Order: sequence, then structure tokens, then C-alpha cells
Amino acid sequence: MTRAVALLAFLVSGLPCRATTQGSQPLRKTDVIRLLSNPLISRREVADLIRRNCIAFRPTPRDWADLRDFGADSDVLNSIGGCATSAEHRAPATLPLAAAPMPARLAVTVGTDAVARVQVRRGDAPQAGVPLVLRGSSGIPGGPPQDARAVTDASGAAVFRFPVGRVPATYTFEIVTGSGASIPGTPPLEVVVGPAGPVVAAAQPGHVELRADMVARATTGFVSGTGQRGTARTRLSEPLVFQVRSSLGRPLVGKVVALRAVNADFETDSVVTDSVGIARVHVTLGNHAGPALVTATVDSLQRQAALSVEPGPPTGVILERDGTRVDAGTMTVPVGRTFVVRVSAQDAYGNSVPMPNLARLIQNVRTRFNLKSTLLRVVNVESDGGAATVTFRPEGVGQADLTIAGATVSVTIVQAR
Repeated sequence: MTRAVALLAFLVSGLPCRATTQGSQPLRKTDVIRLLSNPLISRREVADLIRRNCIAFRPTPRDWADLRDFGADSDVLNSIGGCATSAEHRAPATLPLAAAPMPARLAVTVGTDAVARVQVRRGDAPQAGVPLVLRGSSGIPGGPPQDARAVTDASGAAVFRFPVGRVPATYTFEIVTGSGASIPGTPPLEVVVGPAGPVVAAAQPGHVELRADMVARATTGFVSGTGQRGTARTRLSEPLVFQVRSSLGRPLVGKVVALRAVNADFETDSVVTDSVGIARVHVTLGNHAGPALVTATVDSLQRQAALSVEPGPPTGVILERDGTRVDAGTMTVPVGRTFVVRVSAQDAYGNSVPMPNLARLIQNVRTRFNLKSTLLRVVNVESDGGAATVTFRPEGVGQADLTIAGATVSVTIVQAR
């Protein structure tokens, strides 16, 4: 059995070309992910480049998970681990732990819970699994029975959640380690507990009614920034703006707006309304092309903002046969019988990227491919929306590696039955 290599190597507009040099600077995590996402660069080349240049970050558990998600094999992971270990041995001293509340001043309403976020790093590296204590938080009347505790997650963030009681006051808490040690340079967290709202007297002859100035459902919600579109993993150009007004039409100041999202992220999980009852949040879109949803909650009222995530620029292609993905795999075909491969582009996050000119690009190299290939011949190329379908005819028995823009399928050609 002979083995031929059939290369349909075309340059797709927008696809990155193979890097001939990466310089000698240590690689950031984003550099490694970009290399892993490039189908024109093999995993062995990525590992060799890491061993030559080393890395500029200390991998956290989250980093290891992200790298595996982007296709890092054992060779790449071992090269990163070896580089990180050697860097630690070269380091004259461990960088000090640094913590920062985000934000440093938190405004909440009596009778609710405070949600405080603290970021912990060593240098530029987030620190996971660090226990923290909010010293003094047990002194809140009606607050937690002991000082609030939290542990940092894979991104180095710890989230404290604790009741603030029913007494308006301003508290200042120190952020310390689980053992009670101070973290030099860490600013204190200030928590301002305000009243639920002004009390309004409604007088009628012979009757006086007292009622709180509550959140108004009709005039509280998102007032701008909804409906925005953006590329996957990019920050939207405009913030989402949320307005909180009272039942009497007044802006409510210092109201905590809790945030959660699907297919989107933000730097904090709560924001506080300013002097005109406005809270703003900047949104980074998620990985998946399609809808994204942000939910804001103030008191018991929820409002939602819909956003749209568009695919990023194409970084590679995928190959399918009869609806099944075949790149990085194998398939068997009989000699003389045509088969069809569907070629489509995708971005770094696996989203399909429409490319109306893809069929034309393949058609342009059809003649050159047929002159070089001995086992496979291109007999037809058609556009399939933003993708392309390529019809091949096996010309002889053997095995060929069919490579299209870095995506390869091993084709075994057998005698027809």
C-alpha cells in the first residue's frame, strides 16, 4: 500500500499564517492560547516554542483548565510545567500576597445582605484557594455571628456575603488571611448601610399613614445599553445603564443592584446606584455566538437585558462528511466512488464563521491540487452558504492525508466491492 500526501493548502482570508518567529520574549497566557488556536501550528511546535521562550505567568488551576480546553496536549502542558518550575527556582524570593476589595466602598440597604468581592494576586498571577476573613464584620448589630469568611476561586476572587442588620451605619473592615495575618498594602473595605427609603406621610382628615418610599416597578430598569452586539470575548463599547426610582418618582441613592449573566461576564456581581439613582456595568461577552442575557435584581424586582454575541475572526476550518466531523480523524472510501467533504471556518472559540468566498478560494487552487495529487482528485466545488462542499474522486488504492488550511483527515482508499 502506498502512502501519498494530498495537500489542499490554500490561504483563507482572515486565517492566521504560520508564525515563523515569535521573538524571545516569555509567552503570556493569551500568546499560548493564540498558538493553540492556530490550526497551522502543531502542538509540538507550540511546546518547543514554550521551552525556548518560557512563560510570563504562573499557571493557576483555572489556567491549566483553560489550556486543556484549547487543546494543549501532554507535551505542551509538560513544557509549561517545566518552565514554571524552573522560573520558581530562579526567583530570588516569592512575591508578596496582594489583596484589593472591588469596590473598596459598598453601599447597601438595611435588612439586606452585603456582597463584597476581593481580588488576590501575587504579582500578576491570581491566587486560588486563599482563605480570607473580613475582620470586624461580626460586630454588626444583627450581622453575622462570626467574622465573614471566604476562599478565593480559580480566578483569585473571594466573595463575602453577610447580613448588615437593620441599623443605618458605616463600617470599616480589615481584610486578613484565614490565619488572621494582615496583608500589607490592602485597603480596608467600607460598608455603608443606609435606610430602605424615606418615610412619607400621607395625611387625610382624621388619618395619617406612614409608608416607605419603595422601588417603583414601572420606572426601574435598564435605560440604555441593551441590544448591543459584539464579538465573542470582547468588552462592549457602552455600559449597561440601570435606573432605580421610587414610587414617588425620586431617584433612589445607594441601592444595591445584584447582577448575574448567561454567556457574559462583568468585573463585579453588584453595583450601587449613584446620586441620581443610576448604576452602570461594563460587560464582556462570552465565548458562544448567539444570545447573551444580563439579569439585574434590586430588592425583589428583576429586569433583564438581551445582548448578542457574534463569532470572532476565523482561525481555522473544520471538515465534515455526511454531517460528522472528520478532521483529526480517519475515513475509508472505495476507489472510483466520489465523496463529499464540507469545509467551514470557525473562530478561536469553536463558533462557526460564515465565509461566502470560501468556495471560490478552494476553486482557485483546484487545478494545482489535481496536478500534485496522485490518489485524490477534486471534481467539484460548490458554495454552501458561508461554507463550501468539495467533491473528491479516489483515483487509486492507498492512503492520503488530506489537509485543508491546517485541518487534516486521513483517507484510506480501498478496492470497491
